[in-house]
Amino acid sequence: TGQTAEAAVERIAIANQRRLAGRHGEAIELARSAGADADHAERLDLRVRAMGIEGMARAKHGDHPEGLAIVRDGLALALEHDLTAVAAELYQRLSVTLYEAADYPAAEEALDTALELCRTNPDASTLSACVSCLAFVLRERGEWRRAEEICREMLAGDPGSFAAGGLLGAIHAYQGKHGSARRLLTGALAGATRAGHYNMTVDTTAALARVAAAARDVAEAAE
Repeated sequence: TGQTAEAAVERIAIANQRRLAGRHGEAIELARSAGADADHAERLDLRVRAMGIEGMARAKHGDHPEGLAIVRDGLALALEHDLTAVAAELYQRLSVTLYEAADYPAAEEALDTALELCRTNPDASTLSACVSCLAFVLRERGEWRRAEEICREMLAGDPGSFAAGGLLGAIHAYQGKHGSARRLLTGALAGATRAGHYNMTVDTTAALARVAAAARDVAEAAE
């Protein structure tokens, strides 16, 4: 049972890495295998975490209804069994699934709930994911001031945060602050590329193209 649980933990971690790298089909299969391992080990917490990864990956793979259903089912299990830390993680997964479907108000609501749970049962990785996701959602909703405040707080705590740097850089690009935007985005792109983070690599590349186009550098924008 112990070895099966360890296998589930390892597969969940790998599945999440595959998801971050944009390899969603692989993430789905790994998450499903992790869920089976968790069932054999009788570890509901791991089963629910695997459901969160699978649901997110399915949504990013284009199957939003199925992905959303899986994440919501996992969240319901976490809440039913008082798995507070896992529930916080699942609320974060839910927010990602919702904003993949462009439901930004619901995504923000899910993140607010996740942050409340993180305050009662702190988990550094979940808290960091929630905060960066909230900044993204606020940016997409045009609430740039709040998003910028969050990004600056993140950078104060971790100057190497490519998520915060990339999101803040993109906001500066929208605002026409092209010098600071280019500086932030260049660093963020390098960090996201090193980490193999597909979404932030694409996001920062697009923002850099916007900056280059604004500067009438057609060749750089095309790259």
